[in-house]
Amino acid sequence: MLREEGARALWFKTLGEICYRRLVIMEFPLEQTIPTFPIDGPASIDFLDPLEIDEYLSFQRQDRREQISARFAAGHRCFAARIDGQLAGVTWCALGDARIEFLGVAFPLAPGEAFGFGTYTHPSFRTRGVASGIRSQLLSTLKREGLQRCFGAVMPENRGGMRVAEKLGYRPIGIVGAVWFGGHRQRRRVIRMKRGELAPGSENQRSRSGR
Repeated sequence: MLREEGARALWFKTLGEICYRRLVIMEFPLEQTIPTFPIDGPASIDFLDPLEIDEYLSFQRQDRREQISARFAAGHRCFAARIDGQLAGVTWCALGDARIEFLGVAFPLAPGEAFGFGTYTHPSFRTRGVASGIRSQLLSTLKREGLQRCFGAVMPENRGGMRVAEKLGYRPIGIVGAVWFGGHRQRRRVIRMKRGELAPGSENQRSRSGR
C-alpha cells in the first residue's frame, strides 16, 4: 500500500484498524439533469424482490443472508440489472434509516433524501457500463418519486470510485467518520461539511439554485 497509494493512505488504513475511519460524502441534487449511461447488451433494470435472496447470494457471495434480510426488513431497496436474463449488477438505496456498514454508524437522512450504497457488478459483466447504468436508473427513479437529494460515500483513497461518482454528477460536500476508543462497540459519528454545504439529515432544505 505504501508503494502504490502513498503514506497518507497507509496512515488512514492503520487508523481504520485502531480508532478512526472516514468516507467522503457525495451528493447528487435531484433537481439537476440526470445523465444516462446505456448498458452494453440487452439489459433490464428493476427492483430485486425479497424472495430472490438466494439468487442474490449466489451472485454476491461476500454478503450474508441475515444482512440482506435485515436490509429488506428496514425498507431498503435493491436495483438489479440483468443482461440476457442473468444478474449482472446491483445497487442499494436506503430511505430514512441508513447505516454505513464500513463505519458502523447511522447516516442521517431527512424526508426527501436517500442514501445509495452497495453497488456491485459481477466480474463477468464488468467494462459493460453496468454500474453507471444502474446508478443512473436509481437517480431517475428517486427523482420521479419526488426526492430532492441522494447521497453516497466513498473512501478518499478510492480514486476510481470518486471518478465514477463525479461522472454521474455527484460532488463531494464533506466527510463522515466514526471514532471509537476501547473497542469497536462504542462508536461516535463525526460529520464535517465543506463551508456553505447543507449536511445530510437537515430538516430545512434550502434552494441549490445559483451555485
